[in-house]
Amino acid sequence: METKSTFSVTPAVQEAEKEVLKITRLSRTMYHRLALERYLGQEDPKINPKLLIRKKTDPRYVRKNAVEPVYLSEEHRAGLEMIAKRYDTNIGTVFLQALLEYTVIQTELLGI
Repeated sequence: METKSTFSVTPAVQEAEKEVLKITRLSRTMYHRLALERYLGQEDPKINPKLLIRKKTDPRYVRKNAVEPVYLSEEHRAGLEMIAKRYDTNIGTVFLQALLEYTVIQTELLGI
């Protein structure tokens, strides 16, 4: 069963995702599933240290001003929670890392 959640992401990632979706004609839900499958399937998934900065006054803090609606399966949520615990962060940060990695790969493959 999937539950609907919302996560904060960067506007740049969200815009790049929209461009990829236009070209590939994937649904947003399928795109998120593929991003999560790829990320959670890694042997040792990493999180960019900049995404772990919580202090908004830090100049390296990544602003996440866009909201992304996401349908999460119980399996994906559990995977996100496991990684979040390891990095002492929340699942939204882990989701952003997964989405960021997948979107970068897709934009490179599609020449965007």
